[in-house]
Amino acid sequence: TMSTYGELIQALKVLKNVKEKRHGIKSLSSLCATPGFQVRIVTRGGWRDAILPLIISLDNDLRKYAALAIANLSTNVATHQQLMEEDVLRNLVPILASEELQEVIVYVLNALGNFFGCLISLMIGGTLPITQ
Repeated sequence: TMSTYGELIQALKVLKNVKEKRHGIKSLSSLCATPGFQVRIVTRGGWRDAILPLIISLDNDLRKYAALAIANLSTNVATHQQLMEEDVLRNLVPILASEELQEVIVYVLNALGNFFGCLISLMIGGTLPITQ
């Protein structure tokens, strides 16, 4: 499985077939729940190259599994800084306004809750400056 997540990310960038994409993002979303892979998936461009393009797909299943993937990644605080640098919040927040699929909304809210929870604890801990 070491190379699998890298191969999945690469495949999801180029696959045109929706059925194959569904299979790929479903597999990636479960790897995103595995603590040993989470940081590596983000480092390898998992959010930017595979999850983000699919979370705005017209296909319900692709959106659902992409949203599950980012929700899973968000459970690991070690992924947060890079995801923030890759504009995860700016990309996730608008989805709430346009999304109609219940599961996608739940997963996106879940991810946002994890990201905001982390930001708030950094602010309270004094390691993140609170700008006036």
